[in-house]
This record gives sequence, structure tokens and C-alpha cells, in this order.
Amino acid sequence: MVSLNKKILKKIVSVMASGEYSDVQTLQFVSSLVGDQSLAIRAVEWLPEAFGYVLISRIPGVALPTTFHVKDAGGTWHELPFTAEPLVRDAVELGAEIVDSGLGDEVAKLSLRSSIVAAVNSALNSGTDLSDAKISGPAFVKLSASIYLSSPV
Repeated sequence: MVSLNKKILKKIVSVMASGEYSDVQTLQFVSSLVGDQSLAIRAVEWLPEAFGYVLISRIPGVALPTTFHVKDAGGTWHELPFTAEPLVRDAVELGAEIVDSGLGDEVAKLSLRSSIVAAVNSALNSGTDLSDAKISGPAFVKLSASIYLSSPV
């Protein structure tokens, strides 16, 4: 399974973080940029989660997820390791580089779309102490398990 280099990921991040485009327009742009609809959907779905992962990783005591969930054509959910998606490593590295450079606005904007950040935000708003908290991995409804189950993990 292919990933995208950081230069292309940065272009996608800029478009997604700009807020100027609808989800449909963003997906069209990313599809034309990468030349593959499935890869474009993976990038658009994973970038917010990876950037959310970077932000949450900076909260002391929080156990970060190592798996994600996708459904197969029959509706059965599958739990897979992050390593099944090559974009995760590259997107997390890019997010960390952007935050560490002091230009974390794009990371913050994309992270607001992350289910991981939403879960942490909800817990904090309810007064939950995050010490020793374990965050569940994301569940993707726009990604099919078939793209992962047909590839070696």
C-alpha cells in the first residue's frame, strides 16, 4: 500500500486547513493531486486523526491509541494496527515537525476534525481527569476494510 511524501501531504494540509473548500472540493483537489480516489480518501480521512494524535501525545499521562477500526462490505468492524496504514507514520511525523517549528495553526485546525481530539475535548469538558486515560483509536466510515485486509499488515 502506498503512502504520500511530505511535500504532497503539506499541500493537502494547506488546502484542508484553509477552510476555503467544501469537503467535496477538497476531495476533488486531493484526487487530482495524487491521481487516485482511494488514496485521496485515505489522506483526507487520516490527516486530521494523525494531527490530533500529535496534539494529544503532548498531554502527560494519556495512553495513545495504536489501532483503528474500519468496516467490511458486510458491516463487520475490524480493528487494525496503525501500521496497516502507511500514511499514519508520515502524517504524524509531518504534524510533529509543523508543531515543533512553531507553526502549529494548520495542525490545530485539522485536529478539530479528529475523533481523538473530540473524545479528549469531551472528557475535559465533563471534568474528567486524563491521568492514565486510554484513548480509543478512530473508527472510519469512509474507509473500507477491504483496502487494508487485502494488503499485508
